[in-house]
Amino acid sequence: MIRRLATPLICFFVLLTSTTVGLITPASAATVTSGTCTAEVNDATGVSMSVAANGDCVLTFATASSTPTGSSEFATRTWTVPASVSSVDVFVVAGGGGGGMSNGSTPSGGGGGGGGIVLATGVSVTPSSSVTVKTGFGGYGGNCSPGYPGGNSAFGALTAVGGGFGGGCGPAYGGPGGNAGGAHWGQPQGFSNQTTSGTASNGSNITAYGNAGGKSYPHGVSGDSVSAGGGGGGGAAAIGGDSSQPGDVNTGIGGAGGQGIANAWRSGSDIVYGSGGGGQGRGTQGVGGTNAGTGSGTNAAGNPGIDAVDETGAGGGGGYRQGGGRAGDGGSGIVVVRYSIPAPPSNLSLPTIIGTARTGETLTASSPSSSWTGSPTSYSYQWKRSATSTGSYTDIVAATSSSYLVPESDVGYFFIVSVTATNGLGTSGAALSSATTAVVDIAPLNTAIPVVTGVARTGETLTSSKGSWTSAPSATTTYAYQWKRANTVGGSYTNITSATNRTYDLTDADIDKFIKVSVVATNSIGASSAVLSSATSVVVDLNDSVVPTASTPISTATGFTFAIQNYSNSYTYSLTTTKGSVSRSSDDVTVSGLTAGESATVTIAVTRSTYKPASKTVTGSATAALTIVIQAPVTTVAQGQLSVVTVAPTTTTLPVLNANGVPVSTTTTTSTTVAPIRTGRTKNAALPAIVTTTTLGPPVVEKVSAGQTAVQVDGVKTDATVTRENNQMVVNAGSLSATLSGLDSAGKTAPLDSDGNIHLEGGDVIKISLGGFKPGTVVEVWLFSTPTQLGSAVVGADGTVTGAYRLPVGMKSGSHRVVVTTRM
Repeated sequence: MIRRLATPLICFFVLLTSTTVGLITPASAATVTSGTCTAEVNDATGVSMSVAANGDCVLTFATASSTPTGSSEFATRTWTVPASVSSVDVFVVAGGGGGGMSNGSTPSGGGGGGGGIVLATGVSVTPSSSVTVKTGFGGYGGNCSPGYPGGNSAFGALTAVGGGFGGGCGPAYGGPGGNAGGAHWGQPQGFSNQTTSGTASNGSNITAYGNAGGKSYPHGVSGDSVSAGGGGGGGAAAIGGDSSQPGDVNTGIGGAGGQGIANAWRSGSDIVYGSGGGGQGRGTQGVGGTNAGTGSGTNAAGNPGIDAVDETGAGGGGGYRQGGGRAGDGGSGIVVVRYSIPAPPSNLSLPTIIGTARTGETLTASSPSSSWTGSPTSYSYQWKRSATSTGSYTDIVAATSSSYLVPESDVGYFFIVSVTATNGLGTSGAALSSATTAVVDIAPLNTAIPVVTGVARTGETLTSSKGSWTSAPSATTTYAYQWKRANTVGGSYTNITSATNRTYDLTDADIDKFIKVSVVATNSIGASSAVLSSATSVVVDLNDSVVPTASTPISTATGFTFAIQNYSNSYTYSLTTTKGSVSRSSDDVTVSGLTAGESATVTIAVTRSTYKPASKTVTGSATAALTIVIQAPVTTVAQGQLSVVTVAPTTTTLPVLNANGVPVSTTTTTSTTVAPIRTGRTKNAALPAIVTTTTLGPPVVEKVSAGQTAVQVDGVKTDATVTRENNQMVVNAGSLSATLSGLDSAGKTAPLDSDGNIHLEGGDVIKISLGGFKPGTVVEVWLFSTPTQLGSAVVGADGTVTGAYRLPVGMKSGSHRVVVTTRM
């Protein structure tokens, strides 16, 4: 408590019009440095430091212990801002005003006003700079006079104005200030036009407090003035109280001081600052710096005003001069600075785990920013598990987010989570949560229905996803599928028999239907309920493909050929054959690799996107071949020359008939049809002599196809074989043989055509060699279809005969039969 020195009892009846009386030199300045936040108190300087519960530094500037020598004083210090601090919160409280004191005839003095208050948060400061800090002393109580105002307090430009003085012997009113003083006895009011409590009261982060002093009754009513009490001083939160209406000369009651405001920065618990002093009552004391300031009693002399508590900025109580009474002094002010020194975060409360320890559940780590010092900018997490709640916990690989989905493999385990916080200065140590209960398992629960993908069209494949499930992410979980269909999208869906795989191939039975899939998940606890997918769109049918059409197969020596008549590039063609091999060039198809007379069936399959497949079969055969025995090669010409076209022969056995149609005995007839005759060219070739004999007329023989041969001996069908070699066709039937070839213009054997046949033109020569016939018999050679005898020859003694016969010029183009007859 700062006490004033004893003063002589001198009355000054002076009306003061200034808010400041007798300014004196401030106390000498001192420099305060607080680079670290440690709790300390220095009574010599009035500066102390503490650490708040949240880790903030709290620096308090109070007046020094020396007694002021006058009114409106303040102590000055210079604070060096720590190098890492750029923002502070400030609470500035000015000194409270002194109470007023009356003389014997005017017994009631007004209470002093509380010191003004400025509260500012987030005040910008420059690291390592200096800030001037002022703390105001409390004003003296008056001595048969008004009191003195309190001294201003300031932090840099933030200034709180000292409390106003209480009314006394001289002035009618209490003085103005941060909170105004109360009125002297018998005056109509306290000072209501107090000044602002702070010079920097603007801004959303700055609040200034100030209120008027209280009134004094009976407002000059004659005969009652001696019983009036003094008004209370204004407080930070409320105006000063008015004195009570007197009931008689002994019961005048002073007004209560105005309410101050509470703040806990300094000590961690609320302290009231800036309350007004109570007015002096008739026979009662004016209470300094409280919210009461009321009293009652006899007209006793010498009741002093009560001093306000220092370092609260409260106003002093009003006094009563007679009998040694005095007015109370105002309490000194204070400046509190709160800030944090940046450092790596430090944990204030452990993280917690939110969620149920059950498979499929998500556990979440909760560690709010209020649980850490140092304003963390990021957090790191590591989930750990143990087989027992108090056992050794090991890290779960990749479980480093703020949440963790519990799999089935964790059943029976306990969990904790480790959290670290980071700011710009570093990372905290790990803070560990408490352990969960042991993880239990449950049957799967669906969290997302299965999804069907694929095109709803016959022939397409639909595929189902598993869907999403709780308690079902492990390898032991199984899934069962059942495909269903309905006539309408919202209709009743029935199971599709045997459609229990994850995929389903749409069939014609699904056309115009809607498809769903049902999925059931099963784990070690049990099976889930069946979950249905959404329905597909209506299933549509494929378009019909055009069925291939084919031309009539044409036989070749090794197979046959045909054409795809409605061939289209819109389709993909696939050809297979039951025998041999098949190839295709655009619409032309060739089958090869068949033996003589062998048949094969070709399947033409066509496909096209969004169309049904279609197919066509074509059956053909290779030209039936004869097995031919070559007796003696004449001239060898390479087969297959481009200028040669041949027709493969076949063998049949036919009876030899006379002109009258009766079979002729002991006669051999060989009928061979050569390739088409080309007209328009005459060849002159030397021919062997032709023996002309009398004949029985043209033989009657059965027609054969190009390249075929028929042999009959004595009216009996005889099997024959034919071969082709050295461009000759050789027929062998038992002991009989016949060799046929064509001669070119030089008399050499002409090549067979590509089908193995003799291909001649009118005027060309055909050479025939026979063996195994009776010597001396006559051989006749005929050309059909219009019977024309080409010539005859006599069989030699060795049973052979050879002849060359020219084809008539002007022959009709086409296939012709060469018929050889002889009588054995």
